[in-house]
Amino acid sequence: MAMFREGKTGAIEIRKQKRADLVAEELKRLITQRNLRPGDKLPHEVKLQQMFSVSKSTIREALKSLEVQGLTGSAPGRRAEARLSKSRWIAPSS
Repeated sequence: MAMFREGKTGAIEIRKQKRADLVAEELKRLITQRNLRPGDKLPHEVKLQQMFSVSKSTIREALKSLEVQGLTGSAPGRRAEARLSKSRWIAPSS
């Protein structure tokens, strides 16, 4: 997927999304499709690596991106969890 933005010269630049960004978007879909609620666990990193056929660093970067957005959280040595604040939570549509 390409991202568009206006460059310094006024021309539109096309930037490809990083793999971690694509994985983060898919993880958002996963959270919605599985109707995960705040506190529910996401699959282990190894399982996520297998699901998306990416490296551990890509998974960690994607999870960090979601954490920065306030969508997930984790503690060192523990699995990431879908820790959504009520202000950020959007219930899946039926």
